[in-house]
Amino acid sequence: MSNSSLSAGAVTSEDLKQLKKEIFDGYDVQIRPVYNQTEAVNVDMRFSLQYIAYLRWYDRILSWNASKYGGLDFITVPQTKIWRPDYVVDNVYVQN
Repeated sequence: MSNSSLSAGAVTSEDLKQLKKEIFDGYDVQIRPVYNQTEAVNVDMRFSLQYIAYLRWYDRILSWNASKYGGLDFITVPQTKIWRPDYVVDNVYVQN
């Protein structure tokens, strides 16, 4: 498919490549995703008795203007490429 046959506003592979290059340049998975390191990162954790269903937070460092990248407003990346919160699930049940 040629670029001329793409509809206006369509996301191209070049949009995705450029976005990933720009947002991950200098990104460090060991640094919390806020500009001011004294600021809290709110993490939403949902789980059941069997497993942790998901963790969700807003990574301020990995945000962008979608219009600059053909309307691209969501990408999927491997977990190892992003900051993840440390967490411990502890069983506080005590049997008498």
